[in-house]
Amino acid sequence: MDKENITPQPPKRNLRSFVKPAILVAAFTIIMAYAFFHFGELRKVGATLLDAVNPFITGLFIAYILNVFMNLFEHVVFGRWSNSQNKIWNAVRRPLCVVLAFAVVILIILAIVLYIIPEIIQSLDLIVQAAKVNIPIYAQTLTVWVTELSEMLNLDLMSEVSTLLKNFDWTGMLTGATEVTTNFINSLLSATVNLASGIISTLLAIIFAVYFLLGKESLLLSMKRLAYSFLPKKTVATVADLTVTANNIFSSFVRGQLTEALILGCLCFIGMSIIGFDYALLISCIIALTALVPILGAYIGIAIGAFLLLLVNPMDALIFIIFLIILQQFEGNVIYPKVVGSTIGLPGVWVLAAVTVCSNLFGIMGVLLGTPLAALLYTILRRVTSNRLLEKGLSNEDLAPGKYPYLEDSRYASRTSGRPLSAHVLERTARSKSKDKGEKKPLFKIKKKK
Repeated sequence: MDKENITPQPPKRNLRSFVKPAILVAAFTIIMAYAFFHFGELRKVGATLLDAVNPFITGLFIAYILNVFMNLFEHVVFGRWSNSQNKIWNAVRRPLCVVLAFAVVILIILAIVLYIIPEIIQSLDLIVQAAKVNIPIYAQTLTVWVTELSEMLNLDLMSEVSTLLKNFDWTGMLTGATEVTTNFINSLLSATVNLASGIISTLLAIIFAVYFLLGKESLLLSMKRLAYSFLPKKTVATVADLTVTANNIFSSFVRGQLTEALILGCLCFIGMSIIGFDYALLISCIIALTALVPILGAYIGIAIGAFLLLLVNPMDALIFIIFLIILQQFEGNVIYPKVVGSTIGLPGVWVLAAVTVCSNLFGIMGVLLGTPLAALLYTILRRVTSNRLLEKGLSNEDLAPGKYPYLEDSRYASRTSGRPLSAHVLERTARSKSKDKGEKKPLFKIKKKK
């Protein structure tokens, strides 16, 4: 018998090859079923474990933020002495940079507590006084407008407004306000009771942060040793790649958002002071804080600042909105790209989706961390997509508008000619775009009969 005519037989799979996957699927199913029926108990256990490791996680977060300032001192301020052979300097350099990083944060907090907060309180007092004077004037003006409008339209709007106010459930509103006040007082008392434990947790977190900052290289080396010792090569390479990418994205995001908030807050304060707006420091601090939230923060800051100025002068509120829109365009297109550059390279629609979804799931932390997480997922998905397209021999030119590869393999393509249902539409589009008057090559392959 000819060897070329022998069809290769598929390899026979042993029964043992099915045992391990079956055990894994069964174990996963049992675990998911148990978690589904005992979700409340598992949630309590998870909350207890989270409280136990909270100082460790908080310390890691503090160290990650302070590492930005520590790298600034190590590589920029003291960068010229980074390769020094002086043993005393090499021993003192890291602790000194850690102390300076903490000193910067402490000075920022002291500046906020001693200077900015008193100014904010004073501005709030002025806002309350202005509101007491201007709100009755606004109400009287609104009443005049409603009266004139009702006379123009021959409607009795004032009687309808009076009826609405009479039928309004003021008692229910007062009861609700009382309940809210009571809950706030109870929350304040519980927060006061937990203050001691919070102070202890904060001190432990700071100790962990100092330890992480002082020995971040040795800690990273220990993690590498464990990973490369117990994990396969491909797995540890994938984990290392994802970790380095996540670190670059998160550090760029933190550095970029802090720099943008600082620049925008300072420019807003300078511009408002020059124009002569009231509450310049208060509104500038609000703009700087809301700038930490991607995309939505700008609109939130504009709305709050315009509302505060509206209590003083409506024209100031309108001028402020125009001023801040121009300022954000100038800062975002001129200053910020030169100072920070492209931080995470995430499209705007992904940023908006990440902030919306993560804010609903995780609150404030979701707002702050949703964007870098989405940037990491976007980077991974883009790389996986590029690799899979490369395996199939496709490029962006093959996927340009009007091009759809493999259409001749459609389930509804003709078995004789290979023309899909949309062939006439695509061919007409190709002819309208083509400037070549010569002979056109067929857009689809013609299948020959066997």
